[in-house]
Amino acid sequence: MSVNIGIGVAVNLSFTQDYSEVVIGTQTWMVYNWGGNYAGSKVYNDDENNRAVYGGLYTWAMVTAVDFAPTGWHVPSKTEIDTLVTYLGGDADADDALKETGTDHWTAPNSNATNSSGFTARGAGWYPSDGPGFVDIKDYTWLWSTTESGTNAYSMYLSYTDVYSVVQVNGKEHYQSVRLIKD
Repeated sequence: MSVNIGIGVAVNLSFTQDYSEVVIGTQTWMVYNWGGNYAGSKVYNDDENNRAVYGGLYTWAMVTAVDFAPTGWHVPSKTEIDTLVTYLGGDADADDALKETGTDHWTAPNSNATNSSGFTARGAGWYPSDGPGFVDIKDYTWLWSTTESGTNAYSMYLSYTDVYSVVQVNGKEHYQSVRLIKD
């Protein structure tokens, strides 16, 4: 789609997903959150410019659909996320290695971020299904896994203040980010 912004100048508003990848241990991850415009997905503040920066926000049902990920990629299981966290030193150290440095995409202080892994996690926020709308951009990110826990599912949680990463359980109806791993 293009939009005319005046006197014969048109701007292309289409989104192109970045497939950059990084090898961490035995795994190959996308460097950025998946931003595919999957039916029913959201983008922070309904601002399509955020899709390229933070990726899309999806429910668990979306990320586990057969047609969600592009060929050659998939949404990780909890075991695959645990493997990543363990390789990077466990909960106490992995968060430092996973988070992008600086405060362009994280709220200050962005504690201990080194991005030494090249994973480049950003504070993408989320959209809780029970309100109040989009929240926590630059503060937190939750990255879905395909692994269920009763009526919930596991996600990896990263924060601008906490100095640990946690795989925790969240309601499947919430809209969260996702990072894809190579098949």
